[in-house]
Amino acid sequence: MDRPAQTDAVLLHELQVHHIELEMSIEALQASQQELSASRDRYLRLYERAPVGYCTLDAEGHILQINPVGAALLGKDREDALLLPFLACVSPADQVRWLSAWGCAVQHDAAEALELV
Repeated sequence: MDRPAQTDAVLLHELQVHHIELEMSIEALQASQQELSASRDRYLRLYERAPVGYCTLDAEGHILQINPVGAALLGKDREDALLLPFLACVSPADQVRWLSAWGCAVQHDAAEALELV
């Protein structure tokens, strides 16, 4: 075999190896996407069926998501609660405590689990 033919054979082999590696990566990515989707579905079922009220707020404290129990606790339909400032749902006696807790959570980037009892 002359030199160019050997080079072509090596390049073809490397291309085949890279193709196999790419296919394996795609399969792994698809499996990860399926696992992520299943995990998200489980989370949403838990969120929707939780026996306690949950809501997700934006950085300004507006309701982005709320589960049925959360909406019922606020005395609102879910659609009516969306984008409502959460502070408007807090009793006047608890607003200072809420603002303090919310401000601290946002400041320390720990707003994932802020509980109001």
